Amino acid sequence: MILQGLLLSLLAGLATGIGGLIILLVGRLSRKILDFILGIASGMMLTVSFTSLIHKSMDLAGLSFTSLGFALGSILLLIVDFTAPHANIGGLLDSATPEKLRRGLVIAVGIAIHNMPEGLAVASGFSADVSLGVLIALVIGAHNVPEGMITAIPLREAGASKLRILLITLLAGLTEPATAIIALLLLQKVGYQALALSSAFAAGAMVYITVDELIPEVYAHGEGHAAVMGITFGVLASLILMTFV
Repeated sequence: MILQGLLLSLLAGLATGIGGLIILLVGRLSRKILDFILGIASGMMLTVSFTSLIHKSMDLAGLSFTSLGFALGSILLLIVDFTAPHANIGGLLDSATPEKLRRGLVIAVGIAIHNMPEGLAVASGFSADVSLGVLIALVIGAHNVPEGMITAIPLREAGASKLRILLITLLAGLTEPATAIIALLLLQKVGYQALALSSAFAAGAMVYITVDELIPEVYAHGEGHAAVMGITFGVLASLILMTFV
């Protein structure tokens, strides 16, 4: 079971490399397409948080543990934001060329730090219910693809080699399985209250990421319709996934 959870978190983390590969193959994406992709990730993360993670936590231990876990997840991400602020995509795309290599590396480090709570989310869901862990890994993987794109864009425009860009985007996601394996080992030895707490924690972290990073960004450039279409698609995709996992 631990091996399965590790593999799932590894696949989710390596999705940043998929985002980097997309940029290497197709080049710079239009603002509408990027907003649509971010919208999909937003819809998927919100849907899974409220319909699966919080629901599972409530079933396991009730309102008190669910509320506490959700608050802790949000607070941890707030602390991470203060210590390693996430990159603003719009500012990134408009940055001056001499700064793009440095920006790309800084963004990669920031994404690596932000991926640590996401590894906890995968481990929490997997420990509570295997199918829930699979669903969370798929959703976080979808969220990591545009993050890989965001990392690759300035590196590509700064003239970094394709191999270096691919390696940087892949490595940025590896903190996720590293954190997940530690959490999986710890969660094997706890009771249902701790599993409820960890599921709600994962929901709090995912909602924070969506509300603080993804949704504000997709509406920051006047492309609201692309964002709405993406969010709608993401919600529907999550609901369909829930019937298969």
